[in-house]
Parts: sequence; C-alpha cells; structure tokens
Amino acid sequence: MWSDDDAPLPAITRTDSKRRRMLAEIAAYREQHGNALVPANYVNADGEQVGQWLYRAVKKWRADALPEDERRPLAALGVSPGPRPRGPRTAA
Repeated sequence: MWSDDDAPLPAITRTDSKRRRMLAEIAAYREQHGNALVPANYVNADGEQVGQWLYRAVKKWRADALPEDERRPLAALGVSPGPRPRGPRTAA
C-alpha cells in the first residue's frame, strides 16, 4: 500500500490487527457495561478470548514489559495495571 507521496506506508502486522480487534472489543464491552473490567473468561461472539488477551496485556504492563504505545490505548479505555476491585463474596 502506498501513500499520496509514494512513500510506503508501514505494514499492519497480524499482531497489530489482533490488537486493534481486541481494543475494539474492549471499547464495545465498556460501552455496554460502563467499565473496562472485562472478565478473564470473556469470549466475544466470534470466539476470540478477549478477557485472556486483556489479562495477559495487563500482566505485561504490571511487569513493565508492555511498550508505551500499547499502554496508551488501554489507559484511554479505562484499563489500569492496578488491582481490580473484587466483587461480593458468595457462599459456595
């Protein structure tokens, strides 16, 4: 793909494509639920494990292994590397 000034545009890698899809899913989850506290077992309608992807990203963020350019969009969606609030305890 080329731009108007004939300079090649950077290729979108498979990883970038997946990251964009996951960010869009997190944004949709936030729109529907009012927060970005996506459960670790959340799977979208296409069968993608959005919750696991986010869990791994936050885990990398906590270990300071997530690049800044990947942190920014997560933070903009309301994702934080801090501890998540716990729900009410229920009797088993």
